[in-house]
Amino acid sequence: MNQSFEESNNNNNFIESTYYLVVHIFRAIILNIKKNIGLFLLCLLLPLAFFVASSISKKTVYTGTFTVMYDDLTRKIYGDRIEKLNELVRDNQHQTVSLLLGIKPEEAKRLREIKGKNILGQELTEDLNTDKIPFMVTIVASDSTGMIMIQDRLVEFLETGTQYLANRKALKAKEIQDELNFIDRQLAHIDSLERKMNSIGDIGGESAQDGDKGTNSIFESSYELYKKKQELERRRSVPTTLHVVDDIIIPVKTKVSLVGAIAKGIIIGIFLYAIIVLLVIPVFRFRDAKNI
Repeated sequence: MNQSFEESNNNNNFIESTYYLVVHIFRAIILNIKKNIGLFLLCLLLPLAFFVASSISKKTVYTGTFTVMYDDLTRKIYGDRIEKLNELVRDNQHQTVSLLLGIKPEEAKRLREIKGKNILGQELTEDLNTDKIPFMVTIVASDSTGMIMIQDRLVEFLETGTQYLANRKALKAKEIQDELNFIDRQLAHIDSLERKMNSIGDIGGESAQDGDKGTNSIFESSYELYKKKQELERRRSVPTTLHVVDDIIIPVKTKVSLVGAIAKGIIIGIFLYAIIVLLVIPVFRFRDAKNI
């Protein structure tokens, strides 16, 4: 019983001593601030004014994202090209950006950032996968005017921005046309064979049965060639290897957070005051005392 009472008493004493310790700490902090009120206000106001002014001076920006499906190369290659373009945007190389995208310099000046990410939100520059899952491109600009046009020019830049890519596209178009020409010749040849088989069927007998089998085989081959031709014609009608499957529709207005700027300024101001009071001032006092 006495032991239990003593343990309870010790716990109460510990809680009470902890409480008074916290009170003394806060009292010491408040007294220190009162003593150095001018320094405290200066440390608080300087970063606060900086972050608030910086926040207010920032222009409103618009963010738009579109999704791209592709048939060639890998996401990392497209990501590297987007990042190189983004570096030019960040460095305010408006003339170079306008030339690469085929837009006016004043339109290039509106761009703030261009980023590419996969559907998991990872940077394309770090995506080494070789699957053909679509990726997303985000455009940040100071004006929402012409976002769709910039989207189209950006896709064109990714597809034909270098001589290699342009030649590759031309070569693919030639390959498609050559395949179509070959299929047309095969279909013409099959049509000729079919007419011959039909003439054999008119004669009758075993030759007619063989002709029916041959006609079925020719029909199957002809059907496969027609399907292949339709696919090639579809690819020729849409010659691009990059396809936008989700356009930028309504750019999202990014709001500047004034509350965040104030909170950041207060935190940094208090941290700056603590460094000066706990480190800088004691160092100078120690040096002065040593000189005496």
